[in-house]
Amino acid sequence: QPSEISPCTRQRRSLLQRRQSIDFELSECSALPPPGSYLKSLDNLMVTDVLREGREVNVYRGYFVYTEPLHGEDKIATSPFALKVATDAAEKSAEVLDELRGEIKLASGLDHPNICKLVYMFDAPRCVCLAYEFCSNGSLFSLIADTSRTYDYLPLVLDIVKGMCYLHSRNIIHRDLKPGNIFLDSNCRAKISDFGMSVPHTGEELSGETGTYRWMAPEVIRHEPYSSNADVYSFGVILWQLVTRNIRPFADLSPIQTAFAVAKGQRPSIPKSIPDYIGQIITACWDEEHLRRPSFSLVSMALADYATTAYQMSIP
Repeated sequence: QPSEISPCTRQRRSLLQRRQSIDFELSECSALPPPGSYLKSLDNLMVTDVLREGREVNVYRGYFVYTEPLHGEDKIATSPFALKVATDAAEKSAEVLDELRGEIKLASGLDHPNICKLVYMFDAPRCVCLAYEFCSNGSLFSLIADTSRTYDYLPLVLDIVKGMCYLHSRNIIHRDLKPGNIFLDSNCRAKISDFGMSVPHTGEELSGETGTYRWMAPEVIRHEPYSSNADVYSFGVILWQLVTRNIRPFADLSPIQTAFAVAKGQRPSIPKSIPDYIGQIITACWDEEHLRRPSFSLVSMALADYATTAYQMSIP
């Protein structure tokens, strides 16, 4: 007895099989739905490759295609986008599909240069897909890890801070801020993505373990009440990674060992080569007492002051 194949899985396999017959020259198509709208079906999507595989969700590179009326050939009608969809196993879970629907509800209202834009959505009883704008320069994690690539950390940090200022101004807590969830567009500007764990912040403190251990605030690890300041802690770790080019905080510890270390007050070592002012910002962001951590607005002003001073000092 063959196992049942879900509609979403069947769609993906069909779209992958179409890959060989596609002309990859970008074409214009007036029949495309407007950005930000729900798709009626996945028939006009083409999936080319897997960008990220997870336990519950996979992300694919996808395009819109249409059939040219005169020659009957498939043509690509859009630039690529990142198609987020539940895995085969997770499609059977109503909880996973509802989480994706919650992400649609939250992300569809976001519009900022440093936030990955949700371009299209598809919602069926057993298949939910989110199509985000595609960032061609990969993730911040891949940038830090690739020693053949150079970067100026300050513009990247300012991009992240601006994106987080926007999220917090909309009363949204990201809850899983890390280099793997920050992407770089064609101009190497940073954009925050992956809002699967994000929640509206209505003023009350949250509790419960959410996020990734190496970037998780100590109060979250200890299952204590927490607020948007947990995102500031995560940012402090990211800032430390960018200035030290360290791909993994507490690299000699396992994730669970890292959690125990952070909960007991340990933090990564800040090298003396890091400018004092940046070191002070890092230390403030990952302060043990979450109420003492600065807001992203204050961090933005502090970094802007540092950038101005650094520029003035560079002038002969």
